Amino acid sequence: MDASQTSQDQHPKTILFPNGNRALLLAPPVGTNAADILHALGLGQPKALILVVGGADDLDAAVQPRLVQLCSRGIARAAANIGALLMDGGTRAGVMALVGQGVADRGHKTALVGVAPTGKVTYPDGPADGSPADGVALDPNHSHFVLVDSHEWGGETETMYALAEALATTIPIVTVLINGGPLARDEVLRSVRQRWPIIVVQGSGRLADDIATLWQDKPSFIPDPGLAEIIADGVIHLFPLDGAVAALEDLITRQLRGDTTLKLAWERFALYDTNAIRQQTSFRTLQWWILALGVLGTLLVLTQTTLQPYAASAGEAQWGMRLLHWVIVLVPITMAILVAAANRFNAGNKWVVLRASAEAIKQEIFRYRTRAASSIDPQMAQLSREATLASKIESISRQLMQTDVNLSALRLYTGPIPPQMGGIPGTDDGLSFLTPERYVTLRLVDQLTYYQVVDIHLWWCGHLARCHGVGPVDCTDHRIGDGVYDLPGIPADREHAHEVQPGSNRPGECPRLVDGIIAGGTCRPAQY
Repeated sequence: MDASQTSQDQHPKTILFPNGNRALLLAPPVGTNAADILHALGLGQPKALILVVGGADDLDAAVQPRLVQLCSRGIARAAANIGALLMDGGTRAGVMALVGQGVADRGHKTALVGVAPTGKVTYPDGPADGSPADGVALDPNHSHFVLVDSHEWGGETETMYALAEALATTIPIVTVLINGGPLARDEVLRSVRQRWPIIVVQGSGRLADDIATLWQDKPSFIPDPGLAEIIADGVIHLFPLDGAVAALEDLITRQLRGDTTLKLAWERFALYDTNAIRQQTSFRTLQWWILALGVLGTLLVLTQTTLQPYAASAGEAQWGMRLLHWVIVLVPITMAILVAAANRFNAGNKWVVLRASAEAIKQEIFRYRTRAASSIDPQMAQLSREATLASKIESISRQLMQTDVNLSALRLYTGPIPPQMGGIPGTDDGLSFLTPERYVTLRLVDQLTYYQVVDIHLWWCGHLARCHGVGPVDCTDHRIGDGVYDLPGIPADREHAHEVQPGSNRPGECPRLVDGIIAGGTCRPAQY
């Protein structure tokens, strides 16, 4: 059977390799839907997908023994334990051959799909070795093959990533880069654009080493646009070639199953944050009612004192005065009850300690995520960070439970994890590692925005206090037009100003407010 005949075959067939391994081979026509290809392969429902990309040749012989162990006891074992599907280029060359041997070492417990161009490969009962002249044999340890109708290396990339994207709707995906050249760079770039995490084996050569160096150095300008996008937008985790094999397995597992320690930290933050808001609302409500009743009691006493002489001469008004008397008696009693409740439940103190605990956990979360991004040895250091984060959460929670909060039940948080917070863009999943630039965007800009709003409110408080005070406020430096004054402290994206009509104070001065009225004129928002 020649290659053209194979490319027209829409149904999988079984091929038998000399080592006794049987594999399903499918050569779908151009334009076949990815979901239909997956259905035809009969893969079932894997729990995850591990994409392995990298060099088919030019592997340094000195690093191959180490790569054999990483592929077998690292990648293949992680796939077997998770129930993940493996996908690569499918040929008996370079990284693909190492992954195939790793799966064979694990007893072929994992489905391994190879995607390759029809015009470039040979296999039993198909194109023989040497036809085409530059053809490469399919790896005998793969379980499935998808042959794409193409005669060029790289012609299979579109189909491979279409299959991966179809699987990504229901399962997590991680990309592992070992060595690699220009074709691998295009594949890694596709993973970056899908926001799939990428594990780069640092020290394996060529592209992997280039990305590792750029990721650590973070140069201000990268001439290669593809590499520039990978470094700027990629969710990259470096794994050194001489790292512990078990650590690679653990790193892959955590990328696919999720960081449970970090999720626990977010859950604890959300719990404390929600209850801090609840206690804050309760505290402010009680304080408002106490203040309102105090003012009301004073007004009622003044009213009673004013009306007493008139009520004494008008007998029919005595019942109204008696009612007023009892209301005046009830007001301080109600105030006393509210004050006692405020002291008993101590919502203000609970608000403060819950807010402090929530912010302390959030600080540890961002510290954890930022250090993870900048670590030179992420796999072993990550384990240490997990233990450190868990210890910090336990310490903060233990200190919180030694306060008044321990005397009240915390209301469970039922929202999304991580919780939505003001000022943080929706593109952040709350779990991925942060570069310094992302940290500035997510953490510092959020805090600066908050304090900018606070600063505006404080400025207005001071401004109004001075306007109600002993003299006018000098607005000479803020005049932007005839009778129009710019208001300092307002963000650049909010154009606010006050227009002062004639008849105000001296030119160049903001008018003094008297019960909100300007002598000889009014002050209102300017119309733009």
